Amino acid sequence: MLTYLYAFIFGYITAKIFSGSHEHVPGPLGSLFIHLNRLKIHIHHWMTGFLAISLLFLFKTFIGKAISQFDIHVIVFFTGIVFQGIIGFKDWKEIVVR
Repeated sequence: MLTYLYAFIFGYITAKIFSGSHEHVPGPLGSLFIHLNRLKIHIHHWMTGFLAISLLFLFKTFIGKAISQFDIHVIVFFTGIVFQGIIGFKDWKEIVVR
């Protein structure tokens, strides 16, 4: 049980280190945008964390394997990333930028 907490904290700290210090300030890895005509879609790190969790569940379901302890630790790690992205930034829901 304690290792889940460590995984969550590690995910949170990892996101904190590699994300910007506050809104509209890119972190060391920069911000990811998809350009569609005049719109820019900002791919927040909480979205990539959620995508990673979803893909893990889909992959495990598709191949018919049970979720292992390691998988749970990976899910909790990415949950820490998602949590930091939503709690740490006021602009977490601003996805489409004009």
